[in-house]
Amino acid sequence: MRATKIVLLLALVGFSMAYRPIITQCTPEQKEAKFCPMIYSPVIGVTESGEAAEYPNACMACAAEGVVYHYPPEPKPAVQSTSCEGFPRESVLCSMIYQPVCATVKGSSVPVTYSNGCMACSDEKVISYTQGACEEKTVATKRRFLTKRK
Repeated sequence: MRATKIVLLLALVGFSMAYRPIITQCTPEQKEAKFCPMIYSPVIGVTESGEAAEYPNACMACAAEGVVYHYPPEPKPAVQSTSCEGFPRESVLCSMIYQPVCATVKGSSVPVTYSNGCMACSDEKVISYTQGACEEKTVATKRRFLTKRK
């Protein structure tokens, strides 16, 4: 009996921590909007039939045909950044394991994809990196290979 109470309590705690969005009804003024601001603050708009789609903002969602209410999308987890401060940048041997990272480089607005964190931090221009390759639209790829010098 006691075990059942604990399981039920844990289930309630887990349920209460689940993402529950605030649902906002579209007003008649929003539905008749002729112009909407070009502000990107995404929402999920839902029609009377229950179909859902993402819109750039609440105004655009409510102005879309058939949308009756909207809510914010589920929050995405924060991206963890790793600093290269204190990394020994000279005479470092890095593995050739491919686990791409997206690095922030001093003096550049374009992120660079490195084959792994060690390769990124061994470059003295790199400040920090995040796991995963950079998006293709804004990427410069840098590959460094260890070669035998003669």
